[in-house]
Amino acid sequence: METKDHLIQTLDHFRKQRDAKLQEVRNLDSIIHGLEQELGGAAPALEPADSFRNSELSSAADVNGSGHQLHPDEFFSMTQTEAAKAYLKKAGRAISMDQLLDGMKRGGAHVGGADPKVTLYVSLMRNPKREFVRVGDGFIGLREFYPGLPKSTKDGLRKAAKARTNKRHRRVSNRTARNQKSDAAKPGKLEPPSDGNSAGRLPCIGKNEVLATIRKVLADGQLHAPEAIQKVVQQSSGFKVPAIVVYGCLRRREFEQVDGQYKLRK
Repeated sequence: METKDHLIQTLDHFRKQRDAKLQEVRNLDSIIHGLEQELGGAAPALEPADSFRNSELSSAADVNGSGHQLHPDEFFSMTQTEAAKAYLKKAGRAISMDQLLDGMKRGGAHVGGADPKVTLYVSLMRNPKREFVRVGDGFIGLREFYPGLPKSTKDGLRKAAKARTNKRHRRVSNRTARNQKSDAAKPGKLEPPSDGNSAGRLPCIGKNEVLATIRKVLADGQLHAPEAIQKVVQQSSGFKVPAIVVYGCLRRREFEQVDGQYKLRK
């Protein structure tokens, strides 16, 4: 796109230079014509500069699409979008908005609004099918002229947004799965023993209750093996308490380990 804009600007620059040169030629032609008349010579039927200019204008008209023959009712029954598409296909390439508007009007299409050119441009750029593309400053073409062009910018944005949404959903799902796995691994919900001694008791024991029982066991100041502590905790609570729960509590600073056994820290 930037390359095309640069080429259009370069073309405009050289056209201006050519027009300046043509004006110089016209001035010389006028002098030559005057001298020929004074000498009694016949003036040429067509001045060279004018001949070149007329040829160039004809060529430019054909290139830009405005030189095509149009019937006054060619676009009469069409919408703005249909007429613009038909005229661009007839041109076969991108043309300026001024040329497009002029051609549509010559073909009988109606373009309303306070500023018809702006109205037409906005209408074409908002076309739901994304059939029109802006080519350079003030030029417009059909997307089908450029097969390598992405289908539409909005399609790309939608795909990117959908990808972000899917990624976010996957992240939430993974986080939920991790939380569920973590909750399942946390101690607290303990299975009651199978002997029925815990009938009527809630099937859980809190960490504070385990700590309180451990403190009672170690209150005598003696060393106790962790297995013995676990057994007392289970007997006291009426539930099967996993060893990991007991070991987790014994890691607190208030308890001291000596040769694999535990006591209250002084």
